[in-house]
Amino acid sequence: PHVNDPQRNLALKSVWGALLILSAKFTRSDYPRVQKEQKLAIFYSGLDTLGKVEGGNEDNDLLYSVRCIFNAMGWILKSETTLNDFEGRDPIGKSLEYLTNLPDGAWGEEPQLVSGALFFFQQSCVRNILSTNQEFEALMLLCARIAKLVPSTAFSKDFTTIVLWTIKKLDKHFIRKCGIIGALAAVLQSEGLKEDTLAKAHELLQEVLKY
Repeated sequence: PHVNDPQRNLALKSVWGALLILSAKFTRSDYPRVQKEQKLAIFYSGLDTLGKVEGGNEDNDLLYSVRCIFNAMGWILKSETTLNDFEGRDPIGKSLEYLTNLPDGAWGEEPQLVSGALFFFQQSCVRNILSTNQEFEALMLLCARIAKLVPSTAFSKDFTTIVLWTIKKLDKHFIRKCGIIGALAAVLQSEGLKEDTLAKAHELLQEVLKY
């Protein structure tokens, strides 16, 4: 059956919910050691699933599964992986492609999709899995979109880490035209946001303007 079939989506939700719980234990010192090959098998399965599902699909069960996939892949990156582990698999490109193709409404349908995606990309930054200028540019464009669409959930520690890490890799011309400055400024003009969110947006905007 097609991966976007409702029954398949429900099955994916169950499977990836369990795999997320398992992956989150990989960094615990009291958890039995798991071979890197087994961790990577879960990671590759997540990538393969992202490659098969339609980015325009807004089924809640599917979006929940995608959130779990990004969280699980983030925990696996955090455990003990390096860029060499993913040679030829293009985890960043495939992940960015999926998220770029998501319709605007999907981000609001599954709010924790934002935190899952940000956790994955934050780990991709600090583990040096991102490596090309094209990847850094695409990630910054995604951050600008997230800030614009879901400001109430975007401004986490992971989001700030990603923006400040990525911006160091980009030239000033791209920073000015990519939309991140406008997105942050728009947040400050938004009504109904918490003071903490506005404060984080203001602080991040000040840091971005230094570049």
